Amino acid sequence: KIDHMATLSDKLQKIDKFARPFDDSGTASRGGGMCTIATYTILVFYLLFYVISHSSGSFPTSTEIKTFPQRDSSEEVFLPKMTCVEPNGCWYMPYNIGAVLESGGRKCYYIEQGVSIPEKHLQIFLDSDPVEDFVALWSDQSNFGFSYDVDVVESANLKTKVKTIPGPTSLGMGGFEGPRYLVYKGKSLFSLVRTLGLDTTVNTWTSTVTAEESTPDTQQNLCCSAPEVTDPNTGTVFTSGSKVLKNGGTSRCDSDLNQLKIKPFPTYSLVTVENPLSVMTIWAILGGALGVIDMFAGFFVQRFLAKAAAEGSKVMEMTSVGVK
Repeated sequence: KIDHMATLSDKLQKIDKFARPFDDSGTASRGGGMCTIATYTILVFYLLFYVISHSSGSFPTSTEIKTFPQRDSSEEVFLPKMTCVEPNGCWYMPYNIGAVLESGGRKCYYIEQGVSIPEKHLQIFLDSDPVEDFVALWSDQSNFGFSYDVDVVESANLKTKVKTIPGPTSLGMGGFEGPRYLVYKGKSLFSLVRTLGLDTTVNTWTSTVTAEESTPDTQQNLCCSAPEVTDPNTGTVFTSGSKVLKNGGTSRCDSDLNQLKIKPFPTYSLVTVENPLSVMTIWAILGGALGVIDMFAGFFVQRFLAKAAAEGSKVMEMTSVGVK
């Protein structure tokens, strides 16, 4: 008859990784074999726990401060969606870069209330010359001329969850309750937090007023003296009427308009989402976990089970010699 228990005992002794074959070949034990199986079982459960716990929440991130791109940078940065909220419309001149530069350079554009600036006119860069700033004009009956959207990262793991807070399309929209992301007259700095997710990049913008002086610069603001104004969405060119600020020898910039200048903050925060579920990360985690599990299991086996197995082996050897 086959002794199944004896066979199982032999197999457990053979897989005992805590035995000391170089010191004593008799230290392999059934308990050591069972502990060997237990270590890998615990490791599998730990792997499942690690994957499940990290899949349900946000991944870890790292943050660094970077200099805002300049004109010659290969990195393109665009302001958030901006919408005119002034009842009489808004005039603006974008930065002279990208699509603006390719189309012949800066010119004066006009949009109605509730209309957004085309994305191609929102490219921005850091420049020491204030003449290059984004410039806008609107009626001095309103302190605010534009609103802007804000993208907020709510969670970031394998997929980035983003919430967009849209700016109002008119000054009376929403009253004074809730978030109101509006651009005040004068000078404003736009600050950027860029999140590099595993599936997308999110730019979160906020503005800060740095100066309230809003008198139009009639010498450098081309809209004040431009003979024509262009609708950026339809391409329609206006050469007369209320949309053209200069009629004859007078300009509305001298009387009833507010001016806005926008510059980017010199640095921005770059938040990078790390992937704790990548192959290399999991490999490293498993290696560390297995080392800790083996340390405790090995101490237990060597302290108790291997010693007992070695003593039992010596007894068997002595018995075998006596029989002979």
